[in-house]
Amino acid sequence: MHDVKLLEPTLDQVVVARPEPSAENPQHLCADAAYKGEPAMDVVVARNYQPHIKQRREEADAKRPSRVTRPAAGRWNEPIPGSIASANCW
Repeated sequence: MHDVKLLEPTLDQVVVARPEPSAENPQHLCADAAYKGEPAMDVVVARNYQPHIKQRREEADAKRPSRVTRPAAGRWNEPIPGSIASANCW
């Protein structure tokens, strides 16, 4: 059975007592892309959860360290004079 079919009974059977959600203190629910569909979102919102559902690509991008870009080396920024370019041809 697919997990999304068990979402509603699972949320209804939460064992741990939790405070009532409010505007100042909302209850968050993090899930993966399997729960991105409209039926799952309706179940989550009906139970006063604030959904946080990421696509797999977003999860991977968040885990991957950001690349630091650096300027190109100075020698590539200058045009090569014709006589030097023709002398270094293979």
